[in-house]
Amino acid sequence: FNMRQITPVWCGIIMTIFKGVSFMEKLELKNELVVKKSEQLIYSKYKLSAPAQKLVTTVISLVQEEDESNKEYSILAKDFLELCGTKTNNREYLKDACEEIFTKPLKIKEPKGWLIVNWCSSIRYIDDQGTIKFKVSDELKPYILNLKNNYLKYDLKNILPLKSEYSIRVYEWLKDIYNSKERYNKKMIEEFEIEFLRERLIIPDSYNTNNVFTRVIDKAKEDLEKHTDIRFTYQALRKGGGNAFTHIEFTISKNFDVLEEMDDEQLQELVKALEGVK
Repeated sequence: FNMRQITPVWCGIIMTIFKGVSFMEKLELKNELVVKKSEQLIYSKYKLSAPAQKLVTTVISLVQEEDESNKEYSILAKDFLELCGTKTNNREYLKDACEEIFTKPLKIKEPKGWLIVNWCSSIRYIDDQGTIKFKVSDELKPYILNLKNNYLKYDLKNILPLKSEYSIRVYEWLKDIYNSKERYNKKMIEEFEIEFLRERLIIPDSYNTNNVFTRVIDKAKEDLEKHTDIRFTYQALRKGGGNAFTHIEFTISKNFDVLEEMDDEQLQELVKALEGVK
């Protein structure tokens, strides 16, 4: 029997047998952690560091529709750091991320204005256990639960290796566009105004247009090509008759190199899970 004959689809089916209810159990089967966010949420205006984004997105991936409204979601600090591939054991790193999540709300565009909402209603850090407990904000739940249309779905493992806060946001935007265009068999090309990027990503005013390209877009291009299931190329455009660049056109494609690595990793985790029940 050759384990490599098992397709990724069958890997996913078999892995569901070993699903645990706690984060610590799911941690060993990280291919099972899937993120769902409404498009209103992914295109909202907020600024969180990369560790804070990864932490709150991991919590979002744990929320299920059948959960009680006041449920706390527990994460072991050391396990989360391992999941992200972070070598440091400094728990202050996560405490800072927790404080950032709680003190930096997001601004969601609505038909008649904006909604400012917190990610979590409470975050409890238990020192002697190294455990973080989250209660997700009730106002946030409509943007992550019972989603029928206009939402993004992706595997959490795609963003965990990303070190740049902007790379995570760019990944979510381009993944949403890729999924939508794939569904309707459209060309994988999308255009953004540079000012839209500045506003929604809260890019510092000290970044000139060249900085936006080199420190945001080029960095995201490098990160996505190395770590995620999509990649992109881009070109800067001048519109409106001026000399300044005003728009960026993205061309998105599947990242087959990384997808193959992900399939190998999923197979290894399946073997590990099967060995654990012998």
